[in-house]
Amino acid sequence: MRHRRIDRYTDAHPAVAAARARFGPLRRYAGIVLDVYFDHCLAHGWARWDATPLDAFTARVYRVLGERRGVLPPRLAALAPRMAAQD
Repeated sequence: MRHRRIDRYTDAHPAVAAARARFGPLRRYAGIVLDVYFDHCLAHGWARWDATPLDAFTARVYRVLGERRGVLPPRLAALAPRMAAQD
């Protein structure tokens, strides 16, 4: 739910709309490419946002996902082990 709200907020932001428009005829892929780019920027500058090292943070997320797999939505439950395995 939170992820969807964040996506709606960022997708509606004027800067993101302007970036998406720069894709021209490839605009249908813009959301995916921008999401990956934003993830890269977040990971690259992680120390600016959190004192916990990124690898420790992701290890904790993978552990929590594993512990709660039985209550995760089916798609996430299937995806989580691959996320952890491929980091």
